[in-house]
Amino acid sequence: VLFSSLVMETGSRVVETGLRIRLTLWFVSGTVAGALLLLHEYGLNKNSATPSYALFSCATTAALWLAVHSIGEVRRLRYLYRPLECFGHNVLLAYLLSEALPSLLVCIRADGIYEALARGSLVAALTRSLFSTLILMGLTCGLNRIGFRVRL
Repeated sequence: VLFSSLVMETGSRVVETGLRIRLTLWFVSGTVAGALLLLHEYGLNKNSATPSYALFSCATTAALWLAVHSIGEVRRLRYLYRPLECFGHNVLLAYLLSEALPSLLVCIRADGIYEALARGSLVAALTRSLFSTLILMGLTCGLNRIGFRVRL
């Protein structure tokens, strides 16, 4: 939250692009350094939510944000990330759909195929994740367009 408040535009405060990039790179460097320092003590485990995993996740997210920001805002190629805008309008819906995906696969008896794709190789598992993401993005955008909203 603190990081995003530094790099995003709020009200009348406009943050210069170069400053955004520098702050993001410092943030990524700092979180990676912290994660490396804690790696030996806690290990790297998503399920145990170790501090090093959390810091690596923060660094990865910030680096991905910087890549998307650089493509869309700095290079003025906004059309490349328009689909992400649609997906981001209703993030809670996307999350709920992703949590419903395993149950849906069981209902349509496709869970065995889905699991088998992950066992083949890393490339197969990443391809499975990519296609799952694209399907969830399409569902979320489609539901957004017809006016379906999930709010707290």
